[in-house]
Amino acid sequence: MDKLTKNMDVLSMQKTQTFRSEKFRTPSSTEKKLQLWIDRIGSASEYSINKPMRVLGLYAVLHVELGRGYLISPLTGRIELKTGDSFFLFPNVSHTYGSIKNKWATCWIVFDGPLCKTYENLGYMNPKNPVIYDQECIVHQTFKKMQVLMERDDTSSCLERSTNMTALILELYKRRKFMHAQHRHKNLILQVTQYLAEHCHKNIRPPDVAERFAVSYTHLRRLFRRDTGFSIKEFITYKRTSKAKALILEKKLPLKQIAQQTGYNDVFLFMRTFKKIAGISPGKFEKNHTM
Repeated sequence: MDKLTKNMDVLSMQKTQTFRSEKFRTPSSTEKKLQLWIDRIGSASEYSINKPMRVLGLYAVLHVELGRGYLISPLTGRIELKTGDSFFLFPNVSHTYGSIKNKWATCWIVFDGPLCKTYENLGYMNPKNPVIYDQECIVHQTFKKMQVLMERDDTSSCLERSTNMTALILELYKRRKFMHAQHRHKNLILQVTQYLAEHCHKNIRPPDVAERFAVSYTHLRRLFRRDTGFSIKEFITYKRTSKAKALILEKKLPLKQIAQQTGYNDVFLFMRTFKKIAGISPGKFEKNHTM
């Protein structure tokens, strides 16, 4: 989804009628003292996205149990939702969400209290980044617990509801943080592989690569092996061999120059390395690809 399309979504939404949804019930004195309470819980299916924008007067967290759809708000534009996603809704932020097809099921927990704003200010809930992939369905698990707890209004149940909600917010924050770290790591490895592919003909030392990208060598070595299956040195060797194959097929340079252009000053080392990686010598490779 490009930025222009997102902006068009938001502009079209802002022209539609918006309705406001407020509190369903008044919190008890115990819940007010705990500063976080559950207003209501629920579940639904076949929820069409073609409906008016809504402003919710409270916080909510939802889990997509089935289907694909969208969350749309002025703060996020249009974000795709899929089975396994959970997302927060925030007070006074207009939004709409749902599926463009019939297969759609969600469960939700609506909550409020002074602690919610504190958690938002601390970054545990982010209005601009509200979606978390919740593959372990922890929102659904908490929802099931709340189904039992909402039937009682004693002090112990109030405390359990508040504690469970705080734990849920924390767990979703951890997952979002982990997802962000994973994305950052993948971007790092992508940048490193591009750099190595472009400079494989040079005398590159793996520790120098780590220094170039301002990360520890131990950390980079571990991430690189995990994401590519190669060590940095092995990756350089494979890239050099790939480049050598392309130069051989061009049939414009003698073997010694090909060796030099792929990072080898010793032509015999080049030939041994090429055979180790390609399975055949440079000469046989050229012969096998000659029409």
